[in-house]
Amino acid sequence: MVDCIRLQQLGRRFQRQWLFRSVDAEFSKGDRVALLGGNGSGKSSITSMIAGFLSPSEGGIEWFNEGQKISSENWWQNVAWCSPALELPLGLTIEELVELYFQMRGFRMNCSKESVLQALELNAHLSKPLSQLSSGMRQRVKLMLAFSIQAEVLILDEPTAHLDAQSIAWYKRHLSEANHHFVFIASNHDENEIVSCNKSIEIIPGAQVLANHLPS
Repeated sequence: MVDCIRLQQLGRRFQRQWLFRSVDAEFSKGDRVALLGGNGSGKSSITSMIAGFLSPSEGGIEWFNEGQKISSENWWQNVAWCSPALELPLGLTIEELVELYFQMRGFRMNCSKESVLQALELNAHLSKPLSQLSSGMRQRVKLMLAFSIQAEVLILDEPTAHLDAQSIAWYKRHLSEANHHFVFIASNHDENEIVSCNKSIEIIPGAQVLANHLPS
């Protein structure tokens, strides 16, 4: 179980340039957090650090369960991550990939392999290798797997990338049904992505700091 995630004096540097520094924030069960900022501001870096896939240049991140710190080696058991950096095995079909995720992670209650495949709404493409699918279809597969696997923390980095209007509507519908304790969404001020969030972290241009606030 995860009931608190804490960012303490978090900073990330790219070569000699700091993307952000001195980030302090804390999130509790039920929080849906939008990460706001322009391209290159560090949103993807923050989501990757929260997920445990990238180390900060300074400061740190702590996960807690009932006041006890969770080892970073065990974060992966509690996180579902969808990101442009996540590479899919393009030789597998959608059906084979769903089976692989089911075997490796298991699905949330009320999710089965059949229901996941049906929810994708890509029936004509389920037996095709992922390499033959459009980038939008592959993004839909990534999102559906993130929504479905057993996890308490859902991290979405640029979730509407490559999605057309119909797929964005599909994404919003399934996001509203997600029952993860925490949802982090990297966004470029796209209202389609942040409409369901109750907190936000904004990267302030030029200041190289983040502000944690409730959206207006």
